[in-house]
Amino acid sequence: NSLNLTGYFLENLGDFDLFDCLKQLIELDTNNIWIIDTNKRINEFIIHMCEALEYLKDQTICHLDIKPENIVYNNRQILIPFGKRFKLVDFGFADKYPFTRYANKVCGSINYVPYYTSKKDTYSWIINNKTNDWLFNPILRKYIHYIYRYNASPELIYKTDIYSMGVVFNQLIYYLNYYM
Repeated sequence: NSLNLTGYFLENLGDFDLFDCLKQLIELDTNNIWIIDTNKRINEFIIHMCEALEYLKDQTICHLDIKPENIVYNNRQILIPFGKRFKLVDFGFADKYPFTRYANKVCGSINYVPYYTSKKDTYSWIINNKTNDWLFNPILRKYIHYIYRYNASPELIYKTDIYSMGVVFNQLIYYLNYYM
């Protein structure tokens, strides 16, 4: 009894991604979207992205690959609030509750997944922490997610998206503070 996710192709979803916005900061582009009223814009962006995560959770979906390249900005929607111009895209790794596809397979981008950030030296914008999401099973000779080892609720997988989005927020604030 598996559940299928349906994908849609949307034209003109965005003009560039959040990573391009961060590159503009490095190049100190005068057209950079973060320059005007920076604190207000950061707050609007963070609130909207948290609402996006809440919506996904309400739909029992976990994105599993949140990173700046998967957040697009639509520069043509200037009449809507700044934060709502951003959209979360690329649901290639997404899974639906009870997350059976994710149980014993690490997925996502290296600098944004708890398992990976605790296993290697990272960039200065990543908070290097020791996460406990994955445990090594010597019998199977592979890592398994702790929810299966301890019979915990699969809903704890949602914290992966929260963690990844937190890394994105940290990266954004790091670049804004460093380059502005």
